[in-house]
Amino acid sequence: MNKEINEGDIFGSLTAVKEVKSKGTRHWLCQCSCGRGEPHLVRANKLRSGETLGCKHCPLKHGHSSVNSKTYRSWCAMLQRIRGTISTTSDPFYKDRGVLVCDRWNPDKGGSFENFLDDMGERPEGTTLDKDIKGGIGCLIYSKDTCRWATPKEQANHTRRCRLYEYKGKVQSLKMWAEEFQINYGSLYYRVITSGWDIAKALTQPIGLNYVGASK
Repeated sequence: MNKEINEGDIFGSLTAVKEVKSKGTRHWLCQCSCGRGEPHLVRANKLRSGETLGCKHCPLKHGHSSVNSKTYRSWCAMLQRIRGTISTTSDPFYKDRGVLVCDRWNPDKGGSFENFLDDMGERPEGTTLDKDIKGGIGCLIYSKDTCRWATPKEQANHTRRCRLYEYKGKVQSLKMWAEEFQINYGSLYYRVITSGWDIAKALTQPIGLNYVGASK
């Protein structure tokens, strides 16, 4: 079911001001936070889908010619997640946990997309914005110090449900340790989870030993 739009809801740089019906199609009169254009009509379905997230006057830099760039969409999605203005099951999770965006990136606090772009750079192909890898699992703020562009694989290995292990100051999942040390994941899992070895011994002890009854 499509999420209902209410007055004051924010979609990227647009704030829904008033609902307008035109030829049987629902539109919303929206004001852009860039402040350079008059309120204009946007179809409701384009607001929900994220197809329209700003006006043509939005101040973009570094060659951006459209508010539909991948980097801009990531910035808008970040704002939408913490505001609960996109219809996904993760939205209440973000709002209930009190996840925030730093003032520098938050247009409600005088921040801007340009600041976000200056801090994070262009979004690399195959990545999305993630705060839990650099900021730590459960990080409650999006900022330059806590965020990085990450691949789906990197994000999957750094979630609240994923157990992490530290070795020589580096923290990552068993699967990532297995890949880095070129150890069979099943063998590493048996050592750490089943036999209770500490991660240092599990990574450095030659594979092929009889694990049964092995001490820590």
